[in-house]
Amino acid sequence: MSVLRASGPDFDVDAFLKGCPWPVSAIFRRGVARVPSGRVAKESGFNFSVSDAGFDEFNRQKDEAIEFLKQNEAEIRRLVGFAGVTGVVLDFGIAWRDVAA
Repeated sequence: MSVLRASGPDFDVDAFLKGCPWPVSAIFRRGVARVPSGRVAKESGFNFSVSDAGFDEFNRQKDEAIEFLKQNEAEIRRLVGFAGVTGVVLDFGIAWRDVAA
């Protein structure tokens, strides 16, 4: 699984998402408890799944992420330039073997 995460302490996530075509998987708002942890969010933001490939399918995740970046360049530029956004990260979940967790 690959996830695009965007956040910032002063990010108006609702204003950004009004014009966003992505099916966001999670939205969090500063000052509101996050589910399921119950911790109060220090920033506002969202998560969006870029690839549903499994943890053992890194090459597929990578290929799908590259395709997503190419197809969504304009929207990504809008996101990174949006007022209040201080972080945009593409997170890859991978399976590691023979390591302590």
